[in-house]
Amino acid sequence: MTRRPSIDERQSFAVELGHLVRTVTKRDGGTYSHRCSLESYKAVAHAIEENATAGVTTGMLWEAVPDVPCTQTSVAVAFMKERGCLEARHRRLFPTTDFFVEDALIEYHALEHGATAGQDLANQAQAAQRANDWPRAAALWRQAAEATDDAGQRDHYAKQAAWCDDMSALADDTGDQP
Repeated sequence: MTRRPSIDERQSFAVELGHLVRTVTKRDGGTYSHRCSLESYKAVAHAIEENATAGVTTGMLWEAVPDVPCTQTSVAVAFMKERGCLEARHRRLFPTTDFFVEDALIEYHALEHGATAGQDLANQAQAAQRANDWPRAAALWRQAAEATDDAGQRDHYAKQAAWCDDMSALADDTGDQP
């Protein structure tokens, strides 16, 4: 039986226009993204810290921050888990430090200020994809992979480049060039 990759191996994060963006690569190579505002991110972090000793579940967080959409809560939690701010024990999430909110915000701002060159190229690659300019999109994804220091981002960008190569070949076969 083939092991299906976990979501963690297929997701990447970026900060765009003050929002944390979680992008997941589907098995077919396509992607989807969800966003979380900084205000929502902070609210989720405070709710987690308030329940640090007992831990929280996603459902508890949804109830604790009713003004934050469930999707935004899930994006914040996924990022905090990936960055090591949260750990799962007995189906509950627990902060990994005594200064949880501060650590969660440090990780957010580190991502925001550390991903400029690769993220700019990734944004250009996405625009090329929307225009069905597959060769240009593939080249930009490769440049983005070379420009980032984050191994997870690099892998995600490389997969996007390969997918654009496939789309380019498919477009050549059908004659659907821009």
